[in-house]
Amino acid sequence: MSAHVNEIKHPDIPVSEVIDNNKFTIYLRNDLIVYVLIKQNNFFDVPDVTEVLDGIKKVSKGNIFPLIAVYETNIGFSKKAKDIVANHHLTTADALVTLDNWPIRVLANFYLKVNKPVRPTRIFGDILSAVEWLKSLS
Repeated sequence: MSAHVNEIKHPDIPVSEVIDNNKFTIYLRNDLIVYVLIKQNNFFDVPDVTEVLDGIKKVSKGNIFPLIAVYETNIGFSKKAKDIVANHHLTTADALVTLDNWPIRVLANFYLKVNKPVRPTRIFGDILSAVEWLKSLS
């Protein structure tokens, strides 16, 4: 079961400040999962992922929570940006959701096998499966 991008802007109730700009939205959900929406048609380099990580720190207020990151279409990351994201210590586990985009899921799974993140990380095609997996880890 796959959601469309316009149905997932706020899948749960935010209990933190909502950080929103033209590249991403970040907030802490009421189930204590950090939600990050990576918006379509954007390329992320080091300053951009640094801004995302700073946003995660801000909504988490010094705590470490699991994260769900939803990727819209036509997204790119520089090699250095990918390395920074793979090696941060701000979350307990990361569930990455690529909606209606199985070729990206295949590539992302390959990337995860080669560049192992420092925390449990999986790719999903829908938000519900991602949330269930995150909750199963706690």
